[in-house]
Amino acid sequence: MTIPAKTSPAANASTVIRFLAFVSLLLGLVAAATFFLLENPDRFKNQISQGIESATGYEVTVKGELSWRYWPPIAINAEQIQLGTPGEAPFIKLDQVSVDIDLMPLITQQRIIDVNELAITGGRVSLLVDASGKANWELTTTDTPPSPGDSDPTEIAQTSTLQRFWVENLEVSYIDEQADLDYHVVLTKLTTSALTSDRPFDISVIVKIQDNLENLKASIESTGQLQYHAANDQFGFDDLITTIKLVVDDEPYPEINLASKGQWRPSQESIVLAQNDIRVSSANIASSGVINLGGATPRYDGVVNLQTADPTQLSRDFDMELSVKFLQFTADVAIDPTLIHMRSLEGEFDQSKFKGTATLELSPINAITADLRIDKLDTTDYLSASPGVDTKGATNTATKSDVPIDSELIPVELLQHTHLKTIIRIDSVIVDSGELRNAKVELRNDRKVFDLIANASGYKGRIVVSANTQLTGEISTELKLTLDRLDIPKLVEVEGITGTLTANSDVRFAGSMLSQLERTLVGKSTFVIKDGTLDVRPLKSVAATIDSITGKTSSISQWPDIMPFDSMTGDHVFTDGIETGQVFNASLENISITALGGISLQAETLNYDVTTTLNKTEAGEFKVSDQLSGIRWPLICSGKFSDSPADLCLGKGGAISQLVTEIVKQDLQRRGSKKIEELINDNLPDQYKDITADLFKNLFKKK
Repeated sequence: MTIPAKTSPAANASTVIRFLAFVSLLLGLVAAATFFLLENPDRFKNQISQGIESATGYEVTVKGELSWRYWPPIAINAEQIQLGTPGEAPFIKLDQVSVDIDLMPLITQQRIIDVNELAITGGRVSLLVDASGKANWELTTTDTPPSPGDSDPTEIAQTSTLQRFWVENLEVSYIDEQADLDYHVVLTKLTTSALTSDRPFDISVIVKIQDNLENLKASIESTGQLQYHAANDQFGFDDLITTIKLVVDDEPYPEINLASKGQWRPSQESIVLAQNDIRVSSANIASSGVINLGGATPRYDGVVNLQTADPTQLSRDFDMELSVKFLQFTADVAIDPTLIHMRSLEGEFDQSKFKGTATLELSPINAITADLRIDKLDTTDYLSASPGVDTKGATNTATKSDVPIDSELIPVELLQHTHLKTIIRIDSVIVDSGELRNAKVELRNDRKVFDLIANASGYKGRIVVSANTQLTGEISTELKLTLDRLDIPKLVEVEGITGTLTANSDVRFAGSMLSQLERTLVGKSTFVIKDGTLDVRPLKSVAATIDSITGKTSSISQWPDIMPFDSMTGDHVFTDGIETGQVFNASLENISITALGGISLQAETLNYDVTTTLNKTEAGEFKVSDQLSGIRWPLICSGKFSDSPADLCLGKGGAISQLVTEIVKQDLQRRGSKKIEELINDNLPDQYKDITADLFKNLFKKK
């Protein structure tokens, strides 16, 4: 057995030193060779240009210099890179492109290399579709790159992994002269994590978009995770969170937040949205479906669910009237840039449920087509406070809010730009204390003429109303109303009269505002009240006062308080608006009533001069003797709509005494001056007879 000789420690140290010196020398030689090879990077310029052209078909020019960044890690920088279709002006101009790559595969010209980072900083992409529909980025058949199997002398290295992709401050201009579109986009920042097939990667985007023709601006920030599936050529996206800020006509809109999950399928030209939740203002919108990109315009088909617990906030944010307190609906939808169609629409607002279909057309003209059914609608929840009343105030002190506010009855501007073909059916409508059943409202509008037809059953009868509005030239509306055998106590809270009302009204007015209706309404209404009763206590009170003066008991004083009647007929004529010039006539057996005056809808007040005449009759319920027959009973009825008839006409200070004075005056003038002395002598104490005689002579003398 051979025993090796022992090596001294000094010899071992010497060996290590020599080895380290060798490694250092080798690294120095490699570094020297590397810097020698990298000293002139422009020698790769043609290789890079030809490789990109071969792979894409586009013509590439590197107008600036190529340079190396040696640290941190080695990267090649290219400046002023241009790309375009062969023989045409470039549509892409990039200020700087930096590629951080593994060095040795590139130096040894291997086909597979690892790219650690690709960064694009600054530049402009100009996309143009001319009037004939030709795009400046489209390649002709002769420009199309060869298929992978075709031979080509120039080959470009393929990347197995891109560890990071970065774009900063890239401007994109898109102009479509054929479709009249003009967009300016600034890609402020785009970053990704490692890009590898079949593995998810993170992405973050900040972009600004401006529509130069519609004065619309959008700022978009998005973060999430994408994944490319090589087997079926699909991009999946998960937890993609997007924030959109819109400014339209220099007015900011509420921020829009989206959370999306789905797939982009380029081969099928579609995007599948498994989940797309949208939050804007107080509205939450959940949707799922498919966006089809293969047609002339994008189209979305899917399901949408909208819910808002605070419609008031939504109304403020979008400057619209939405008087409901809660809104939720679900619908199968089809949406493209010109149309929103909602099938199987079903939802609820407040205590009401609805279902049906609705279509909103946005081009070439706005149009709304709908067929909806609502189970019940309580109008008391939506009727605004009376005009001129400050519902927020705590006192009755007059303020600026007490001034009547004019309101628009007909939305002319909307109707002049929107077609309507809408039917709304409501099973139950609550109006004050009454109810309408089986209501139907039909709206039709061709932007020239607006038609409304509505009918409903209620108050033990039926109501039909129609309106026809001319929207061209001078705005005018014809309104027709038919009331068929309505029970008056159920219809209106009017004291003193009952019966079934049948009425027909045919009126018209100019303009679209409430104030214009008040000034211009003309037309006539006729009515019949059958099998009713009339509270005649105010008449009896006046008659009793007269009886005490005349000393005789009139037949009116013997009437029952509630007098039945078979029929009352009358008409109501508007001659010059509703504030003045109204003429009301009614006849009830041997009683005739005439009223002249008007009302104010804004102030909710009325003012009429009313004259009642009783004709002599000994037949029927309304017996009138000679004493008060043929005499006009004049009254001024003035006050608020909410006042009772007795308060309106007899409740004012001095009203009854004035009425009695006028009636007695007429009676005594008719019967002669001698009756004055007889009344005084028969009914007054002796100490007052002389004074009273002089008073009555002066009061009732003929002028």
